[in-house]
Amino acid sequence: MLIPDDKDIAILENCTFETLQSGCRDCGHKQVVFQVSISIEQDVKVFLISVECPKCDTEYTEIMTMREINNEHDTSDND
Repeated sequence: MLIPDDKDIAILENCTFETLQSGCRDCGHKQVVFQVSISIEQDVKVFLISVECPKCDTEYTEIMTMREINNEHDTSDND
């Protein structure tokens, strides 16, 4: 099992900040409900944000960024 490292946390913080600054992609409303997650896909970590906007009643999920998994530094429970 991969555990988020400091770089992963920094990516989540930065991308979340950018989303909150720009607001809803449909109407620009700044007060949105959101959830961030990291999906592990073969050799890549995919950073996702799910957004709900109470003003325009839209919901969407976007890929914030992707990061290659470096097997030398990531740990797993495959012992």
